[in-house]
Amino acid sequence: MHPIKQKAMELGVDGVAFLNLKDYSSHRSPDPKNYLNNAISLVVYILRELPGGYMNQSIIRMNSLGGTDFNDYYIGYNLARFIEDQYLEDTITIPGHRPFEINEESWKSIIGPISLRHAASQCGLGILGKNGVVVNPVWGSMIRIGAVLTTLNLESDKPNDYEPCKTCQYPCDKMCPAGAIQIVDGQTIVDQTKCTKYSQPYDVGNFTRFLIKLIGAEKQKKIEMLLTPHWFNLFMASMGYMYYSCIECTRGCPGTRLKKEYASLEPKRRAATKLSDIL
Repeated sequence: MHPIKQKAMELGVDGVAFLNLKDYSSHRSPDPKNYLNNAISLVVYILRELPGGYMNQSIIRMNSLGGTDFNDYYIGYNLARFIEDQYLEDTITIPGHRPFEINEESWKSIIGPISLRHAASQCGLGILGKNGVVVNPVWGSMIRIGAVLTTLNLESDKPNDYEPCKTCQYPCDKMCPAGAIQIVDGQTIVDQTKCTKYSQPYDVGNFTRFLIKLIGAEKQKKIEMLLTPHWFNLFMASMGYMYYSCIECTRGCPGTRLKKEYASLEPKRRAATKLSDIL
């Protein structure tokens, strides 16, 4: 095993692979060299979510998902240090979600510095599923993807020939309560606005919508709006507890370590915020 992969496994990843930038493709994403001059390769890794926490639809799930976040920070930083110390090459860790650059051109259609889902699928850690996200043979879509961008020249691992969607019976596109997923000529199209508005009920978009309504409301209505579970959940999100509260398109993906009951066709119960609160 390559020493970098060995180090990643020792740090606790659930899978690791290399992707040379000549084999990386994501038509909407910025050039990785915008973030690291002379960058040549990506070290891509996955961390499994705790299935029990992942399947929980209350804000309490953030404690489990937050643990994955901290592991991602820890692993990325220490793996990058290992590469710099052992190979004398530059590195930068890539965020799995936030932060991302926001400017006048990009803020209405935000995209991360590197498409980790494309990178992971292009180096064999899974495939891009019908749901538009990575499906791993072991952990399905219950994974977090991380990466280290480096000037070290690494040979790409081969893509995976795994094809779970051909035999999967879980109707991920039809399970989406926001109607955000469409399959057109075999290609997945995800309406990110519909998805985000529903799956991240306490994100900056919904927080802003609430404030606009609050500002325009009469005094008594303002008081009523502030004395609701939705407001307090928005407030908690502003303190760092924003979370995805919809897993309908991902929980049914097949994985050898996942229970079959995760793919039940009965939608999971949502937390305090109702769809009518945010649409």
